[in-house]
Amino acid sequence: GGGGGGGGGGGGGLHHPAELEPMVRRSRAEVKLWSLVLLLVSTTRGLSVVSELGAEGLSEEDSLARALVVCELVASLAGVAVGLAGLRSAASLEPHLVRTYVWSLLVLGCFSMALQVMWAIAAVREAKREVRDAQADDGADADGDDAAAGDADDAPGDAGDDPYNGAFDDAPPSDDRDLVLSGNFVLVVAMQAGVSAALAICVWLTCIRSGFQFRQHVFTALQAA
Repeated sequence: GGGGGGGGGGGGGLHHPAELEPMVRRSRAEVKLWSLVLLLVSTTRGLSVVSELGAEGLSEEDSLARALVVCELVASLAGVAVGLAGLRSAASLEPHLVRTYVWSLLVLGCFSMALQVMWAIAAVREAKREVRDAQADDGADADGDDAAAGDADDAPGDAGDDPYNGAFDDAPPSDDRDLVLSGNFVLVVAMQAGVSAALAICVWLTCIRSGFQFRQHVFTALQAA
């Protein structure tokens, strides 16, 4: 009688037949970790986007930047939902929950990776625009200096009005402007944006691979049980 009761207690303590499989336990722990990371990052990113929208609104002149901000908010909300789904599926090991989590993770990952690439493209476009604006301002300053020099030649008596004799007319540009006007500015921005996008894509691919391995181990354990 005691043995039967112990067996019944053991059977009651086993919530799911796949829990005894070592590969399922390992994949389950990975999914919990990635889901917590996704939940934390998505929440932080979503709050940051909402804060920026509340302070500035969609004030970007570039239509691509405005669209990316909206997509970033959508991805953050979806990331919270997928993170919660991952925690729920790892806790229950129910096949339909695992399937839902894996495919929603795949869709969100593809969307987020594409979003990272678009952010990199937007950063390069913004860098090119800054270079064009800086070059236009530099050309306008040069034309103004030439015109001022011509006026001084036509009216030499006016030079005495300036106690410094024009010594500070050609003030050196700021470091930011020197950086923008340098020929490598766009290349540096492109490399930084590319590396950032590549790292984000690698993280997403690792997370998606972990999800599919979790799904495979759970379904294999259920078929063997």
